[in-house]
Amino acid sequence: MTRRQLARIVPPLLLWWLALTALAIAITWASRYVSDAGLDWAGIDVHRVLPLVAVYLAVATIGGFLYGGFLLAGHQFLVTRLYAELRDPATRQAPSVPREDAEGARLLARPAIAVALAVVFGALGAALLLASQLDLEQDVAITAHRGAKIAAPENTLAAFRTAMEAGATYAELDVQHTRDRVLVVVHDGDLMRMGDDPRKVSELTAAQIATIDIGRKFGERFAGETPPTLQEVIDLVRGRMRINVELKYNVPDPGLAPAVVELLRRADFLDDVVITSLDYAALEQVESLEPRLRTGHIVTAAVGNVVRTEADFLSLNAARATPSLIRRAHAAGKEVHVWTVNEPEVMLRMIERGVDNVITDDPALLVRVMQERKGLTRAEILGLRLRVLFSRPPRALVDPTAVEPL
Repeated sequence: MTRRQLARIVPPLLLWWLALTALAIAITWASRYVSDAGLDWAGIDVHRVLPLVAVYLAVATIGGFLYGGFLLAGHQFLVTRLYAELRDPATRQAPSVPREDAEGARLLARPAIAVALAVVFGALGAALLLASQLDLEQDVAITAHRGAKIAAPENTLAAFRTAMEAGATYAELDVQHTRDRVLVVVHDGDLMRMGDDPRKVSELTAAQIATIDIGRKFGERFAGETPPTLQEVIDLVRGRMRINVELKYNVPDPGLAPAVVELLRRADFLDDVVITSLDYAALEQVESLEPRLRTGHIVTAAVGNVVRTEADFLSLNAARATPSLIRRAHAAGKEVHVWTVNEPEVMLRMIERGVDNVITDDPALLVRVMQERKGLTRAEILGLRLRVLFSRPPRALVDPTAVEPL
């Protein structure tokens, strides 16, 4: 083929390929908005999600065939044009191809076709194998964050009662010392946010804290709710719900971990509690004092391999709980707890990623989501999981600042 002939054939081929590629990109970009809007409308209602996913899969499959067909048609058109360019005007026949070249082409075509078929069937087989090995029936433990804080004032006995009624497995709570060394359940360093009292927890006695109403701001029916002691919470939930005790170091307190361990021993509650903290040294202290206690390292942001922690599990911001990190943690024998998950879509994504425990402000909602999911067939669950192909992840899955702090 001469340079002139190449110059006439190659540009149209490139333009055809570029035009089809640009069209495919434009359609994909526009389709993303359509699919996002559709799945936002569907929410987690499987009667809406599954038909939408089926339609999207059909459109994507048909679109792929059409794209391939147009690409092949354009290629064949240009090959035909090349044939016409190379014809001998006198005989209107294409130049003869040496017999050995034709035979070599046939010999090359057969293995090429065989390889292509093997790749297609291999891909189908691998897809079926992966689908059969997917754990589509994951179950997770439910932790009510500071009790069911969406329905009752946080870290109160009312919140813990509501969490038990909702069906939570655990209640997460925060403990710190009062001035007279009583373990009280309060998140902040003071009572301003909850009870309009600016005094520090560490400056008040347990008796003084017991007079501060932290329920009225949430609603009149909770008026009179006060911060409970850790012992009061244990007495309330014993035999009905476990607790996740976060060691809260609003002020330096080297005696906090030993005091918690001692109280749990006296209360005979070691088997129904996990201890968590941002302070890894405190967790090491707990494990040295009582190896039977399970500990969890709260990770907000970290440099290095967080999976190498000696704690029994990782407690992660939901946006940090990527599928790869979850797999690495499980491979290292660590459970993964995620916080704070309040949207149904994020709840489903966490379940599908295989986390072990979901920490939420709304345990009743998570219970409903899990029950509805359990009622689906394996095919329906697989279809539900495929929605991730057609929608952008919620902000709480990609932006750590969008997740409520633990």
